[in-house]
Amino acid sequence: MSKRKNNYLPDVSAFPVGVPTEVIDAVRALYEACATRRAVWPLNACISCCMDAKMAREMCDGDLRSLTARHIYEYQDAAHAAEQDADEYLHFLPKVAELISQGDTDIVRHSTEIALQRLGGFDHSMLSFAEKQAIERWALALWQWWLDAAGNSQGRFSLMHESADSLLVMFANAGLTIEPFLALWQRSESAWAAVQFGTMLAHMVPNGSGITPFAKDTPQLEPSIRTWAFKTEVYMHFAAIWAQLTDSDALGLCNGHLAMEASVCATLGPRVSALD
Repeated sequence: MSKRKNNYLPDVSAFPVGVPTEVIDAVRALYEACATRRAVWPLNACISCCMDAKMAREMCDGDLRSLTARHIYEYQDAAHAAEQDADEYLHFLPKVAELISQGDTDIVRHSTEIALQRLGGFDHSMLSFAEKQAIERWALALWQWWLDAAGNSQGRFSLMHESADSLLVMFANAGLTIEPFLALWQRSESAWAAVQFGTMLAHMVPNGSGITPFAKDTPQLEPSIRTWAFKTEVYMHFAAIWAQLTDSDALGLCNGHLAMEASVCATLGPRVSALD
């Protein structure tokens, strides 16, 4: 099947100021990689009560640039067969990625953890090499943006205030291997990444409550995260970053919540400034 023409590619103006170039480039690469995929009628979506039938028809007949956030949200949130048609979803995935990359997963689904659930609804052996690379590139670029966010510096983007476990569950529900995301996290030197590690670890102590309940659909995820998080080298990396934060910076990264700051202290240890 022929590729769509280049004029379907979003440019920088399609994204709010502050979205990293790496994320925008990754979205464009995803459009290119999935350019031969097509959605045909009928869609894998309930049009009797979940999705407007006219909008569903427009999604099949129109081009991606004409689709609105409402089209994508209704399609993503509609009841559908668990087994997803790969051609159909890969046709829409670049638009889904473009919307999420505006800094808010709520644009495409009511809960972050299931924002890419349809992507996990088919065997990824059906992906071409280029598609697989493009999907991983975009997801990792999004994750790197979050790791580098440093809390309030990009506060206008709700994506930057998501918890680590919510985003990791989103990627796992999309059918992606979680190890590359953990490896990027471990290499991060940002204070935000360290605080988020401490926050998650506080819930994952032995016999703790574990990560978000949405993880139940990906039973392999929590054991993988737990094994990684309790490695000495991982713990020491983030504990060292935490130890050097000032009291004001630590509290700011904990959103001003004293209880959260105390739980991270209990997990990662006291900071140098707190010992003076």
